[in-house]
Amino acid sequence: MQHLSNSQLMEATRASVAEERKATARVIEYLEEIEKRGLHLAHGFPNLFEFCRGELGMSEGAAQRRIATMRLGKEVSSVKESIESGTLSLSNASRLQSFFRHQKKKGKTYSPEQKTHLVLEVQGQSSRECEKK
Repeated sequence: MQHLSNSQLMEATRASVAEERKATARVIEYLEEIEKRGLHLAHGFPNLFEFCRGELGMSEGAAQRRIATMRLGKEVSSVKESIESGTLSLSNASRLQSFFRHQKKKGKTYSPEQKTHLVLEVQGQSSRECEKK
């Protein structure tokens, strides 16, 4: 890395971050298909979380964020593109999904349109700002 100029290093870093976002969006898509096909069950895991931990070696937090984002993406089609572009972080997407899940347990449900609206509201916001919303 020391052979790179400052501008080359910055450009390579930006390109790597973009690649990382694309890879994360692909992983989320793959997890959705794995769950749909029941491949986690076929590999001896009782749920997708355990599959991510045991088969894919993800940390608990990484597995939880990706699964929550995947589930949010099933109802809000723009989630994948927002993750890929970097306008929506995994943290904020998973926070939103957790919020919707907790609200549902309390008897309050949100329509796909309301969920889409909230996703748009937290794009580009910090975790703290998302938490306040």
